[in-house]
Amino acid sequence: MITEQDLNQIQDYVIQILPQLLRQKPEIATIIENIIARQFLRRDELVLLLDEVKLFREDTNRRFEQVDRHFELQREEMNRRFEQVEQRLREERRERLDIKRRMVRMESALETLVDKITQFDMRLNIIAGTFGTEEEQKLEEVFASALSYGLNNPDIKPETIRLRQEFRDTEGVVFLRKGKFVEIDLIAEANKLTVFFVAAFAEIAAVEMLARKVKLVELQNPDKKVQGIFISPGAGEEIKQCCTEYGLELLD
Repeated sequence: MITEQDLNQIQDYVIQILPQLLRQKPEIATIIENIIARQFLRRDELVLLLDEVKLFREDTNRRFEQVDRHFELQREEMNRRFEQVEQRLREERRERLDIKRRMVRMESALETLVDKITQFDMRLNIIAGTFGTEEEQKLEEVFASALSYGLNNPDIKPETIRLRQEFRDTEGVVFLRKGKFVEIDLIAEANKLTVFFVAAFAEIAAVEMLARKVKLVELQNPDKKVQGIFISPGAGEEIKQCCTEYGLELLD
């Protein structure tokens, strides 16, 4: 039986080796996508379901219109049963309104779900390191698209993304070891540098490492504004508090 410690070790190894595995064997991306597709409805399936709901609502409206016309004719032909027919009409109208309200709520919920799945796909591309588009987008384009959406910043373009940039702590001020090299992912804008880190599973140590990287970039770029963004879906309260303490923005 696999212990919790074994699972954690396997998890860490998978996270560490996955980007390299995807670069060497791109077909693995298709296997990962198929695994996830079995857990969630695909976007095209949700869109199809939404279309079916809309068609059902239109058909329901037509049917109720026919029912209304039928009852109107019946009321004219049966004056002596006027009160009874009126009561039935009121009940039918209430039912129709209830159905319409349920349809509107269902349609709204499905549209929200489609939007969430779209955001999930973007973040998944970042976490898994896959390209995942028919146009064979570069990894920088995937990051730019997801970060622009997540941060609501249309100025983030593929050419502003700098992945795995090497920085050297020459004096050992930040990492306490002279000459230590670290790889940093960042967004380079005119007068601003944004250091970001993507974690499939958020840990305090990862937040602290990002804070150190931000500090190193600040020391080496005193003329620019530097900020840090920690990206981790479903980050807990402890991670949120840690990001706040270090002055980092959390995108979850």
